[in-house]
Amino acid sequence: MRAMARGEGELMLRGLVEMDESYVGGKNTGPRGRGARGKTPVAVTSGQRASGWLSLAHMQVVESADGLCLSQAALKDRRGGKHD
Repeated sequence: MRAMARGEGELMLRGLVEMDESYVGGKNTGPRGRGARGKTPVAVTSGQRASGWLSLAHMQVVESADGLCLSQAALKDRRGGKHD
């Protein structure tokens, strides 16, 4: 709830930003990771402070974990804020 009270600029990722994909959903039988049934792909981006500690992390649902969708998610995360 505290995050909802903050201004958008306070929640922008700064410094070194890393991105990876993950899958969320219940436990299913079959393959894990890419291609898993019933899982929703999400893009996860995180900012790193100069001390090396994680500052913030953002997650957003993407259509798929291919390069195009992840690139679009990365651009969307950058809009509206100034990055160091």
